[in-house]
Amino acid sequence: MKTFLAAAGILVAVASHAVAQQANQQAQAACRGDAQKLCSQHLPDRARVRGCLIEKIDQVSSGCRAAIAAATQ
Repeated sequence: MKTFLAAAGILVAVASHAVAQQANQQAQAACRGDAQKLCSQHLPDRARVRGCLIEKIDQVSSGCRAAIAAATQ
């Protein structure tokens, strides 16, 4: 039983990581134009670009805003 629970826990962790990675990829695709337009001075530093986009959230496209929200949940 312990082996089963451990295996189930690993599967959940792997699945959660895959979902988070997909959300990050979608956010990158949705925000590429906004990043180039609003935060180009921070490229290619993803963390700084992300921070910049969050600071300027009222200026980013609705698709980018939604992707950021999904990626941060």
